[in-house]
Amino acid sequence: MKSHIFSLPLIIILAVSCQEKKEEVTADTNSFKTYKISMKAEKTDFTDRVQRIEILGLEETGTSLLQPNALYFPHENGVVVINEGEGDVTSFDKQGKYISHFNRKGLGPEEYSSMASSNFRDGIVETISYNSLKMMQYDLQGNLLGAIKLPYVVNDALFFEDGYLLGMAFPIGIDSVKHNLILTDAQLKPTRYALPLNKPEGVPVTPPNNAFQLFKDNALFNPFWTDSIYQIKGSKVEPYAHLDFGDDWLWKDFPLTRSLDGKTMDAMNKSGKVWAYLMVYGEDRIEMNYSYSFEKPPGLGFVDKKSGKFYHYEHNWSSSKTMPLVPIRYYGHQLLAVVQSDAIEELVSAAGNNNAKVIGAMSLEEISSSENPVLVWIDFK
Repeated sequence: MKSHIFSLPLIIILAVSCQEKKEEVTADTNSFKTYKISMKAEKTDFTDRVQRIEILGLEETGTSLLQPNALYFPHENGVVVINEGEGDVTSFDKQGKYISHFNRKGLGPEEYSSMASSNFRDGIVETISYNSLKMMQYDLQGNLLGAIKLPYVVNDALFFEDGYLLGMAFPIGIDSVKHNLILTDAQLKPTRYALPLNKPEGVPVTPPNNAFQLFKDNALFNPFWTDSIYQIKGSKVEPYAHLDFGDDWLWKDFPLTRSLDGKTMDAMNKSGKVWAYLMVYGEDRIEMNYSYSFEKPPGLGFVDKKSGKFYHYEHNWSSSKTMPLVPIRYYGHQLLAVVQSDAIEELVSAAGNNNAKVIGAMSLEEISSSENPVLVWIDFK
């Protein structure tokens, strides 16, 4: 979960000069793809698409109770789970056994007031603390390893190659920025600016997801209020894909605003059009979750990249009225997802016992009765 950042004084941002290189974005028409997303698309049962699954249960203890909306980071030695809302960082080994937990939430110099754009890489937990405007870095025991000052109030961040990618999203009127994407070195010193931003990007809501994700050896940038995906290769930024909602895209004709008042929200809700979406980009598929109503559940589905066709998911899960599965990331052709434990047996039944493999120390029975969500690697047909 991200914290709202608009109470921070603008002097923090205005004090930074803009002497670094500004980079223009050019499109490679040979690799650029457009995928049409229809709110009336054909429906398909999610479980009918599943071919094989691997299941890893995470041990439930008094200090390792997990939430499905936390951030999950599998790595070669186990799994790290970060609950940004509570400030918890929990570690498990490759068998799913609990190892450690820490929480450094607070206002001290070695603490984070909140957590945003959290990541785990090379044994380091890092998170943005907006109160101090620093990237805080810890080991898995909670020992502070570093605290790097951010150049601006940013909305998203990701370590990539030898530096960071910073997503701005809301710097309108700030002469020293006016770009949506900033590339920095390892000490967060800006080296390049890209994606000039000359008008507001929708209403000022801090989105719940990180706009950056890794795909193959590159990074993808998907600003929350746009229908475009950009690819970062080294220091080169280029348009990569367009998710075309057509006339169902609210920002096509809705007046961009900086005020999220009741009138604006009511107009958004009554429009029945898509104003935001989340996506997980894969080799063969793009998992989609889009918002068009404050009362109704989001639209869920996927793009079959080979055919270019979008399908809505439809399945009456016995354990939940909503889909009890959260896509995290694609590893090649395989999707890693977090699944509610009471839906695991239903997913196993759909895949077939011969196509479902339990890895780790917990049995399927123990996993099903646990309160902790479950990590599932899914191969599709």
